[in-house]
Amino acid sequence: MSERTAETSQRLGHGAQHAAILLQKENLKMKYENNEQEQRITRLTTQAKKLEEEIKVKEKKQGAAPRVGKGDRKSVMAELEEKIRAVEKKNEGMKRTILLTLHSSDGGRAGGRGSRGERGSPSVRFDSKPSLLDGVSDEEQRKVIDTLRVELEHCTQRLHAIRSSLSGSSTAAMMKEKENLVSSLEEVKQKGKEVAAKVTILESRQERTIAAFKDEQDKHDKMVEELEELKSQLREQQDAVQLLWREKNLLELQVSDAGAMEKGLEEVRREVAKLEEENEQLRSRAFNAGSVK
Repeated sequence: MSERTAETSQRLGHGAQHAAILLQKENLKMKYENNEQEQRITRLTTQAKKLEEEIKVKEKKQGAAPRVGKGDRKSVMAELEEKIRAVEKKNEGMKRTILLTLHSSDGGRAGGRGSRGERGSPSVRFDSKPSLLDGVSDEEQRKVIDTLRVELEHCTQRLHAIRSSLSGSSTAAMMKEKENLVSSLEEVKQKGKEVAAKVTILESRQERTIAAFKDEQDKHDKMVEELEELKSQLREQQDAVQLLWREKNLLELQVSDAGAMEKGLEEVRREVAKLEEENEQLRSRAFNAGSVK
């Protein structure tokens, strides 16, 4: 596989690793929030136990006065502790409800209700001194317990609904997120394969193009060599033609000179013939002259 294909695969691996890191960070965040919730629930549980101890102390001070049975009280407090551990966002509102109920008959020290019936912020802390139940009668304590039972029953119903919602939604959300992540990874892998296939096709085309260009370049180089050879042959032929032209001119000069010589020779011949004729006449005259004598 080429360098581009390897780079594409490496990017896909980095994308999957990044998604896994994000999922791990989200998991750590959920664990941190869960720890924060546990700490808040622990504090509220401690306060509930402290409230139970104060109720016990108050019952001892009241002696044999009618009160709620010990088993019922423990069951209620145990249920209270259990519900406080499970409810995260409802803990503070429940605490304000308990404080408001406990002190509604004790001078109205807790915050009153607003125009919409909302409870105000309590002004009493969970301190051992002074006690939260100082000045509260047994009848008021029974009212407190009844109020707590109603509130706890309501909280129980909300608790089951919240647990079901949180469990179902969180599990469904995690499964959905996992499915989305897997689907995204599959899409990325598929796109990566498609890109790799396209890259392979382009590389193959590029290799064929390079090979064709190389063939054309070789043909061009061969044509250039042949052209240079033809140019060399042409120069040789041109030189040969120049030489032939010089020879032709020389021959023409020689022919011209030969014609002039032949013409002169012809004149000489005519002159010789004339001289011979005159000589013959002279001979004849001389012979004739000798004969006369």
